[in-house]
Amino acid sequence: MNDTSTPAKATGVDTAPSPTETAATRLETLSADSEWQANFSGNNGRKAQTDAAEQKSALLRPPAAEASHIPQHLKAALDNPETSARAEGYVPAAAPTDYAFKWTDAESVEHGQEMTAIAQEAAFAVGANKEFAEGTVKHIQERVSHVEEGASVGANPGRLDETMTRMYGDEGNAMIAAATEVVLKMPEAGRAWTQNTLNALDADTAAWVVQRLSTIHRANKRL
Repeated sequence: MNDTSTPAKATGVDTAPSPTETAATRLETLSADSEWQANFSGNNGRKAQTDAAEQKSALLRPPAAEASHIPQHLKAALDNPETSARAEGYVPAAAPTDYAFKWTDAESVEHGQEMTAIAQEAAFAVGANKEFAEGTVKHIQERVSHVEEGASVGANPGRLDETMTRMYGDEGNAMIAAATEVVLKMPEAGRAWTQNTLNALDADTAAWVVQRLSTIHRANKRL
């Protein structure tokens, strides 16, 4: 059934954190807003209720630059107006459950849940950004089903190295080394899933995944 509810209206409450306000004060202000109350209660439809819930969550969420799970160099980049916009794209998730993955090749609901848990723990262990990790897995899911028989990396030893050189030139070997360091930080199940996935992909997509993993390595070291 299609959701015919109208989008939530702006309540006029500024949810951006203020240095002089506590989270409790901001939450109290939001809760007193009648329009937000109606949205949160579901009176204005599902979409409005979802948006209202996100408003509340945003108030309770600590500012990125204050989160303890963020590397110090990334906090400094977030505080710098010249680098803050770029740095926001590297902020890691605060917990494994923050990552949301969808699987097109799961054999059952239970299998999908198991794969999600493996991917969540792996992404969290390497300090991956939520959107970055989810986008990577989504693209992998889209590509892996289109690999022709005999065209995978696993069926062509040495093809990945050749493709890394073709696509990234002299930086290819450094990217492989950086990606390897990232994979080694993953729990055993995550490492196995990553290796199996690379072997199942075509060389171009596998090289793209290696480049993405090397980006995580760079973000954890410097920007």
